[in-house]
Amino acid sequence: MRFRRDAHAVRDPPHATHATLHGAAELVHLAHLRAFESAVVVSNDSDLARAIEIVRKELGKPVGIINPQPRTQVLELHQAGSFTRTIRQADIQATIFPDVVHSPTGPICKPAGW
Repeated sequence: MRFRRDAHAVRDPPHATHATLHGAAELVHLAHLRAFESAVVVSNDSDLARAIEIVRKELGKPVGIINPQPRTQVLELHQAGSFTRTIRQADIQATIFPDVVHSPTGPICKPAGW
């Protein structure tokens, strides 16, 4: 994974509720530190709406919302974000490597469990 020099990736803990709380806290914390100019949240979890609203309205940072699910974005996130988009299934399919990738040193095969 490659990020711009000033980009931050937040990895969430394994449990969904903790992940939501951790992500919301990190978003607000990094915004307070002025660690980014704008943010993008990939989620369709309405529990993040208040944190996004704080960052956007009180700290003046734009926050985009990317919905990773095919269903309609929840209203709270749609209203909280600066902009919203949905990841299309075709976009996901276009980013998946084939089962075998041929390289100068030989074929690279996708592990059987994937």
